[in-house]
Amino acid sequence: MVGFVKNILKQMKNIEIFDEVTGCPICEAKAHKDHLTDWVRMKHTCPVCKKSLNVSSTGVIFIYLPLEVQR
Repeated sequence: MVGFVKNILKQMKNIEIFDEVTGCPICEAKAHKDHLTDWVRMKHTCPVCKKSLNVSSTGVIFIYLPLEVQR
């Protein structure tokens, strides 16, 4: 797992005009869609604000609230 995360960080580059970008729904930090989606799938957090996130089956990043918090 550590190697996977290091690989994602190595691949990160500056966002350019036609790159596909997504962001954290909480702090709005922007990153390449594939990189941020992979990060959230592995860590279940935003790499910037560290808030709990998850990825839907369609690739949408959303705020993750455990069941005990939702009640």
